[in-house]
Amino acid sequence: MPVQQPVSAFARDVLAERQRQILQEGFSPNHDAEHRGGELALAATCYADEAVTQICQPEREPCLTQLVPGWWPFEPSCWKPSLDARTNLVKATALLLAQGDAIDLQIDTELEGRPHG
Repeated sequence: MPVQQPVSAFARDVLAERQRQILQEGFSPNHDAEHRGGELALAATCYADEAVTQICQPEREPCLTQLVPGWWPFEPSCWKPSLDARTNLVKATALLLAQGDAIDLQIDTELEGRPHG
């Protein structure tokens, strides 16, 4: 089904964040495809979990946001949560897009390598 207009502000922000990840951070689809163990989805889970905590515990000390989750799949310096739940959900969703694109690229690569006939 084609995307209907108008696209929500949240969806636009997710796509903008994905573009930022690619253009500013250098996390191209080919780079993302190197992560074959679900790391991008796991990172998305960490940001989504932080957002849930921010929503459910608004009185929580903001400094606790900076604590790196135990299941964070990358270097601790890569954990860059925001102080608001919405921005963390934007990051989480953009990471899920990256994971989905990496899976699609892997499928396309496997299909190209199959013998025809």
